[in-house]
Amino acid sequence: MRSIFAFKFTLLNDEFFIGKTDELAFAEKIRSDKSIRHFSIENGTISAIGINDGAKKYFKEISTSWRAFRIDGSIDFSESGVLVSALSPISDARISALVISTFDTDIVFVKNENIDSAMAALKSAGHEISQEKGE
Repeated sequence: MRSIFAFKFTLLNDEFFIGKTDELAFAEKIRSDKSIRHFSIENGTISAIGINDGAKKYFKEISTSWRAFRIDGSIDFSESGVLVSALSPISDARISALVISTFDTDIVFVKNENIDSAMAALKSAGHEISQEKGE
């Protein structure tokens, strides 16, 4: 099924972990760690996404081996259906995903074991995927 929007995604090179802890005393250390890419506190719990070779020591629970697709370019806040377009093909392929929305774009995380199936699903929905340059 074709998506509402056809996006250009970049598959990021890094492998990520997702961690959680209720040790709020670690908040400043986690927030300042350069391996952390996303950080939030909700209901007394710190959740963070980081590069797999850093900051794991701060977390009580960790899920490893996540990869990420970044939607290229900026997305206007007035756009409707952006996440549906990005997530429907992945969901239809029965792949679990996590999304982080930033001011400019969205990043979709899937387990590394599902990366090939997720890429195939996105491409069949009309999206383009390129590999991140560098490293």
